[in-house]
Parts: sequence; structure tokens; C-alpha cells
Amino acid sequence: MDYTVVHDPQADLIIATAGGQWEAEKDDAMIWQVVEMMRATGTRKVLVDIRTLKNIDLSILRLYERARMLQERRDELALASVRAALVYPTSEKKQTENYRFFETVARNRGLPYRLFGDYEEAIVWLSSN
Repeated sequence: MDYTVVHDPQADLIIATAGGQWEAEKDDAMIWQVVEMMRATGTRKVLVDIRTLKNIDLSILRLYERARMLQERRDELALASVRAALVYPTSEKKQTENYRFFETVARNRGLPYRLFGDYEEAIVWLSSN
């Protein structure tokens, strides 16, 4: 799995892009890098683009734990106004259901996360007030 995490100061946006074969350890590392960049830059909007990621193996339990961990980390760092969009590959129906579960858990925990099958829709949502 290859990934990049960059800060776009003009858009006030952190963009994380991942591709290749999914790997749990690298996925976790990417998320921590995003959180650290948010802390360092003060940017509160995040776009995670995983449209080209293959063989994603995120169980329901792992997705639930990810949402719980993100909420705890957000609370620790006082990052309450974060808005995050996840652009995912819509071709995998099973994973789509799992992503929707993650979105529901995240929102139930007060995290303003949304899933998108379209990159441009995600950008529009992140740019809106």
C-alpha cells in the first residue's frame, strides 16, 4: 500500500490518498499521519481518497474500533470541528456496506464524517459551511 498525506493551505484541506494492495499497518500509519498533520497545521477538513485501494479487509469490528479511536483522539487533541470525507471505490458492494456502517458509527459518536463515491461531491461538501 502506498499513500501520501499532504496539506493544501489554499483550500485549508488535508488530502490523504492511498492505492495499491491494502495493508492494515500502513492504513493505521496513514490515519495517524493525518491526525498529526491536523494537529500541526490546525486544518480541520480532511479528504481521504481510497478509490484505487485494492483488497480492503476491514471487518465490522475493526471499523467500529476505528471510529471509537478517532473520536477518542479527536477529544484528546480538542479537534472538535473536524470535517472528513472518504471517497471510496463503489464497485465493491460488500465494502460499500462496511463503509456505510463506519459512517453511521462515526456520526453516532459525533464525528462529522461522510462517504462519497464521487471525488468532486466530496470536495463540494468539504467546502460548504
